[in-house]
Amino acid sequence: MGDTTRDRILDGAIELIQATTVNEFNMARLAEWTGVSRKTIYNHFASKSALISEAITIGMDRIIRNLVDIAEDTTLTFPDKIDRIVEHSFREMSHLWDPVAWLYGSRRPMETRTAVRRLNRHILQLTESIVTEATTAGLLAPNLDPHIFSHIINTIITGIRFTDDHQTLPCTPMELMRQSLRAVLTGTLSPHGLATLANSPLLTTTNGDTP
Repeated sequence: MGDTTRDRILDGAIELIQATTVNEFNMARLAEWTGVSRKTIYNHFASKSALISEAITIGMDRIIRNLVDIAEDTTLTFPDKIDRIVEHSFREMSHLWDPVAWLYGSRRPMETRTAVRRLNRHILQLTESIVTEATTAGLLAPNLDPHIFSHIINTIITGIRFTDDHQTLPCTPMELMRQSLRAVLTGTLSPHGLATLANSPLLTTTNGDTP
């Protein structure tokens, strides 16, 4: 087994990053949050930066495991898998990574940048496997390139996540992402796909009609 005190500190750091603003995250607050003394925390981690780097890496690995579970869920339809992967990755990245990126800017620790790149690769790979499976099942246009299509979906996620001024958006970032995915998917589904997936929540508009 691993060091349970260390695990407790890391779990608490992830929770605190997600639950507070970046300016509120410090070792004293973490000690209060976890019930572990500041001295004990510093016995395990030389600095706040070192602690955050490891916490982010672990948090990203957890996100990846959750995304794999979604991709392998045989009860979900093709668009629902895409929808859940996009929603989960967007939400978790917003809560876990974005505040840290804002805090460190271009000085982000290498470990955290590596963890984010690994997560992005997994999102792309999982999306491509789902799209390939849907193409094989005849749900998508036969001339669709799964690799390119997966990059299009990934670009939608990235572009909306890094929109500077969310106040200029016509709706919430999550809703904008769903609207974008709906438009892309309905434009690429085959007639068989449209008929098969007509009742999918992602492809159903707010008034209950499919596009």
